[in-house]
This record gives sequence, structure tokens and C-alpha cells, in this order.
Amino acid sequence: MATHPPAGAGTPSAKTDASGERTDGAAARGFILQATYRIQRGEDERGPVVHLYGVLEGGGTFLVRDHRQRPAFYIRRDDAEAAWRLGATRQFETSCTNFNGSRVLRVEVPTPQDAPPVRDRLHAEGLRTFEADVRFATRYLIDRDVRGGCEIRGRWVPGDTLSRIYDDPSLRPAEVAIAPSVLSFDIETDANAKRLLAVALYGRFGDATVDEVYIVDGTGRPMPE
Repeated sequence: MATHPPAGAGTPSAKTDASGERTDGAAARGFILQATYRIQRGEDERGPVVHLYGVLEGGGTFLVRDHRQRPAFYIRRDDAEAAWRLGATRQFETSCTNFNGSRVLRVEVPTPQDAPPVRDRLHAEGLRTFEADVRFATRYLIDRDVRGGCEIRGRWVPGDTLSRIYDDPSLRPAEVAIAPSVLSFDIETDANAKRLLAVALYGRFGDATVDEVYIVDGTGRPMPE
């Protein structure tokens, strides 16, 4: 593992333009429910875009899309030349060290899927890597010290099914007061996963609780309560 200096976060000034993008100058707070990414394909290259879905503290939902994050892992600075020969050609100086205090370099790759092959080639030649197993969207949150609650500042537009969509905003950790609703599913199938046998639901919505099991039976036989 590499150790990192504290991450900073910029605060853009409030602006409004005629494109429909909005910002009132005040940061919104929310809680991230899902962190993932999608590959965006351009004319000359493809790259990952971080997608963070969550709920706003005051109600509503949000999506943060960030195009700036690059998939990366770390290698020892002393291994730079050997790693270059094995395909780790995009190397950058950092202020990070490993737990032994040795300086490390950041190795970037075009997409998250490109990291395992490079990592495995380095390991096959006896070169150590650091944080090469950290998921891409998780790496984005770690870099910003965000564990769930966050403060978002930037331009946004309303979405078809989401209250706000942000592109490349400022994101920083924050204490957030929300009471999320929870609904979980559990399904049972036959041994070949061809036929659905039962569906169990458990959920909590404010003071209400749902706890149900539905049996799938084409004969319509009565089932115990």
C-alpha cells in the first residue's frame, strides 16, 4: 500500500449561464449510494467516467460524473526502468511512499480493464505493485477522503429521473443527516438457475417495515402464512 498526503479540494465560484446549467453558489450535501464508472468513447480514444449516485440531504437524488480521474496504481521508483520495459510506460512522480518509506511512482493506464494485465506482467517478473487491486470508483473516493457523506459544489442540470446531474464538480467529505430507505431482495432458483422458486423482500421505510416471502408455484397450492 502507498501512503498519501492529504487531498485538497477546490471551490469554484458561483456562476450562471444561458445553457441551462445551474448553480446557486451554495454547496449541496448528499450521501453516495453507488460508486461505479462507464467507458466513454471519443473519436480518438476511450476513457472511464466516474459515476456516483446518491440522495441529497434536503431531498431528491443526484449523479456526479467525473471525467478527470485516471486509472492508476503504484510501483517502487527503483523499478521504473524495468516496469517501463514491461508496458508500464505512463509513469508519474508522486509524493507518496510505501510503508518502508520508499518513494513510489504512479502508473496510469487508459481504462480500469487495462490495469490487471500490466500488473500481472510486473508480478511475473518479481516487481511489486501497490493498490493495483483497488476498484477505480473506490480509488476516486479514497483520493477525496469521501466515505459516504459528501459536499458537492459545481454546475448541475436536472435529469429525466434524477434531481441533479453534476459534471466534474468539487467533491469533499461532509457529515450528512439522512435516513435512507432500504429494500433488499433474495431469490431462490432451481439448481440450474432456470426456474424461479421464491422471492424474499425486506425493507424499512421510516417507521414502516416490509418482510415478505413470495413462493412461485404454478399449481396455485396454498402456502403457509
